[in-house]
Amino acid sequence: MYKITLIAAVIFAIGQKLSAQTLFVDPVKGSDNANGSQAAPLASLPKAVALAGTFNGTEPINIKLAPGLYQLTSRLDITAGNNLAEPAKLTIEAQIMPDDTTWNGYRMPVITSVSGTNDQRKFPHAVGVLVARSNVVFRGLKFTGDPNPEVFYYYPVVRDSLGAHGLELSQCLFEGDRNSAAIQGALYLEGPGIHIDHCVFYGCKNALLAFENVSDVSLTHSIILNAYECAIWYGWKNVPNAPFTFDHNVVSGCRAVLLAVSDQGAPFHFSHCLLTDNQYYMVKEANNDSGSEPSAVQPQEEDVRKSGHIQLMEVTTYGYPHDNLNLVLGSYGYDIGASLFINPKKHVN
Repeated sequence: MYKITLIAAVIFAIGQKLSAQTLFVDPVKGSDNANGSQAAPLASLPKAVALAGTFNGTEPINIKLAPGLYQLTSRLDITAGNNLAEPAKLTIEAQIMPDDTTWNGYRMPVITSVSGTNDQRKFPHAVGVLVARSNVVFRGLKFTGDPNPEVFYYYPVVRDSLGAHGLELSQCLFEGDRNSAAIQGALYLEGPGIHIDHCVFYGCKNALLAFENVSDVSLTHSIILNAYECAIWYGWKNVPNAPFTFDHNVVSGCRAVLLAVSDQGAPFHFSHCLLTDNQYYMVKEANNDSGSEPSAVQPQEEDVRKSGHIQLMEVTTYGYPHDNLNLVLGSYGYDIGASLFINPKKHVN
């Protein structure tokens, strides 16, 4: 009897340890005095990140966000916390993912910042989420711009730690409004290991800014629309460009597709993409409205289309389309597979 009880206690303890690595957050029903279980969710993302930082061990850590608005009033720093040399993977994701049958656009967790300028490194700017550790994943989240009138440069997700590696973003939406809640750069990233898949960037001044010590970078199955400086600003001055994989993407309505800071080497491989209705292709400078100097860097191309017009699902008088800001089913470029959804055909109104 004692042996059975002991075994049961061990199994219970293991179950408790594993469940302790998952935290649930609900901004409507939760409380930051709760324990973060599914039955007693936390209320705020900063509280969940702080609690996750106290976890020890190598088990993955998951923070699951219920539908709702997650408002940041200051910079949210994601650190290893437990000082592991190689921290466990930390995933911040929607409880209801875009490909789930119960998903719709209203159920996507929205992360927005109302902070003023909160970072002085290199230049004054505002950061939503600062990734200061390795092995971080964002899934199924929507990021909007910062409407605080004090802020001139706002970046929803930043990783400027040159030693950090392993950052993944999938099925995330970045939506800016240049006149009221601008996004200077949806992703401001440095360091190796950057993988972006099935994301949508709409109305951001720049979608991806990848600078120092970058390597192992890929952007796939994604849509970049109306970037009014450039879709991608890549590399660092006087440093050879690291390889960059750009596959199954749609880029349209942008001022420039790529600004390659360094002219040293041409490691870019563009494949199975639609790049259309953009003012420039490859440029050296993108911040001069009178024109941009063409870049000597030219990517290797495989099945890259540069003509034709896309049709986009957008909000109308009839409401919010289920597949908003994705390409209309069967329209030009739809076959590329760039979408917020891994299986787009399941999500057509």
